[in-house]
Amino acid sequence: MTRLRTIPAWLAATLLYAASAVAMTWPVARAPWRMLYGDIGDGTGVVVLIRNRRALDVGPLSSAVNHLENAPFGVPLSGASSLPQIVVEWPLQLLVGLTAGNEVLAYNIVLFVGLVASPLAAFVLARHVTGGFWAPALAGFVFGFLPWHMAKATGHLVFVHLEAFPVLLLGLLLVREGRRRRGWILVATALLVAAYTSTYFTLVIAAVGVAFVAADLGTALLARSGVRDVVLRAAVLLGIAVTVHLPQALWLIARRSTIDAELSASRGSVDLVFYSARWWEWFVPHSQHLLVGGWTRPFLERHIHGSNFGESSLYLGLVALGLAGVAVVTAIRRRPGTPGFVVVLGVTLMVVGAIVASPPEITPFGVHIPMPATPIHDLFPHWRVYARLLVVVALGLTPLVAIGAKAVLPGTPRAAAAVALALGAAMWVDYAPSHPVLDTRTPPVYTYLSTLGPGSRVEYPLPTAYSVEQAAYTFRTEAAGRPLLTGALPFSWGDTLHRRLVDPGRPWVAPILAELGVRWIVVHGDAYARAGVTPPVPRGASLVKRFGGDSLWKVDVRTPPVGTYPGPEFAGLEPGNGAPSYQWLFGDHGRFVVWNNRERDVPVIVRMEVISFAIDRHVTVRAGDRVLTRVVVPASPSRITFRYTAPPGMSELGVESHEPAQRVGDVLGNGDARVVSFQVGAITTTSATPDGSPDRRNPVLTVR
Repeated sequence: MTRLRTIPAWLAATLLYAASAVAMTWPVARAPWRMLYGDIGDGTGVVVLIRNRRALDVGPLSSAVNHLENAPFGVPLSGASSLPQIVVEWPLQLLVGLTAGNEVLAYNIVLFVGLVASPLAAFVLARHVTGGFWAPALAGFVFGFLPWHMAKATGHLVFVHLEAFPVLLLGLLLVREGRRRRGWILVATALLVAAYTSTYFTLVIAAVGVAFVAADLGTALLARSGVRDVVLRAAVLLGIAVTVHLPQALWLIARRSTIDAELSASRGSVDLVFYSARWWEWFVPHSQHLLVGGWTRPFLERHIHGSNFGESSLYLGLVALGLAGVAVVTAIRRRPGTPGFVVVLGVTLMVVGAIVASPPEITPFGVHIPMPATPIHDLFPHWRVYARLLVVVALGLTPLVAIGAKAVLPGTPRAAAAVALALGAAMWVDYAPSHPVLDTRTPPVYTYLSTLGPGSRVEYPLPTAYSVEQAAYTFRTEAAGRPLLTGALPFSWGDTLHRRLVDPGRPWVAPILAELGVRWIVVHGDAYARAGVTPPVPRGASLVKRFGGDSLWKVDVRTPPVGTYPGPEFAGLEPGNGAPSYQWLFGDHGRFVVWNNRERDVPVIVRMEVISFAIDRHVTVRAGDRVLTRVVVPASPSRITFRYTAPPGMSELGVESHEPAQRVGDVLGNGDARVVSFQVGAITTTSATPDGSPDRRNPVLTVR
């Protein structure tokens, strides 16, 4: 009979949270096969990743090279770093097959499951603490629909799935209450799910473990009994956590170099300052607030500290904080029926989470206090967004809200329901965001392009790595049916090369595009108009058709057989009126990539113009271990000429100079602090005949 009475509670909670998820993300539910919650960005990036895996017929752990981006070089899939996200990414990949290849629909299914499962798990936890329905329902709503959680729903799919953490806390409470078998099973299950949902959840697990042991030990010391049990519980918890993470640790050791390359976009310790929590962000209503967002947004924008609203929307809600305060007061007054340990645990979780989420150093009243972020980052440098420890704070807030709500709700069922609904409405107004919704229908320029001949495409304005524009262009690759030139990792070959192609009106751009297999140029005139700039007219290309603000062009330049491009060690381009672009080499070595678009070896003659600063330099050019040329470059312009047989595709040439580098300012008498070994001007490759003489039938490509 008891079991039958509880079924409507679970069903009612599920329906409540499902309705809330639909309303919060409306109108996605109206057309989930083509609408995405949020705008171009992380959400579309997930869809593109799934599309690329499907195109290559590989799974989530694959690091296969995807040539649909950064064409023709390609870019590896982020498979090595996907193991900690396999709980979300693998079902997502399977759903794509079940939805007839509709990645948007599969994405939305996984999204809505998380938006319902997370508050439902919190409801189960709160119901264990307080019983009843309305108080746990309010607590579940707080955990599942915080502004930060809804901001994550616009793209960071793994952070929508927080359901493991209420289950983890429930298991720990059961263990402490003596129901060890069921409790440890829940703990192990929750740790397994969390550890393989997001790598950040390992940090969350550690913070939850520290908070639980601290609260457990503190209450045992106050009671002067049970310390041995606390130590045993902590040891078992640590053992389970280590066991669960062991496969992940072995994977990290085996794939360390690949993982480091995939996560190379991390900017380092500066992110600890940018993407950490400030105290006011817990209390100031978020920028999307329906009532006061217009007042709070200017303040939050002025104090954004290098972050963004997707990470800094940490507002906990005035209603939720008020109910948590009621819970603390009832515990202090020792009101009958108040679970004192749960209150202590909730407060401890909130404090520990807020401390770990803080910047590396805080200065209250001028006193400098170091925080844990720096030592943690020194050990695990890929954790850089510590504001995500809001999960720990929200987990501690959840049972406190339930206890506080139970204390204020009237004793009669109808009155309790009325007050709970009023509190829920206030929470809704306090939390409900106004995020955009993206309709993914294909613009006509891409539909038309898909009907034309082969060849890669480039789109202007030329995007930078990880920009919104790059995400938008990449998202349209499937509809266009043409690989995209851009999409290289920062500081890679492609990234260095793409920075030379910003203006399609420059004379050197079209030959390079042709060499790289680009046949189609899309110019988004509206984007230039928004920036107050006249759209460029691509040189060496002919107009195919206009589509409103978009225009499609065909590259007409003859394709050179071989091209040579500077590598990521070179920077500081200095173009001048069509003259060669000079490049500063940082350090004592650099690389050039030679791209041969033929399916056979091509003998070439490579010419480099080199300038040394202040001293003569010994310069060596290598192809692997083979020395192509070794010369002395005086402190004046010199030309290096050597022969090289370029294999099909991409090959690398290394340039070395081991004399001490010089500061530009030391030589030129200016304040420029750049440190260079030497300066490189024009690089040309001329096709050669088998006997090594120049082949006059093929053009010369000059990299400018």
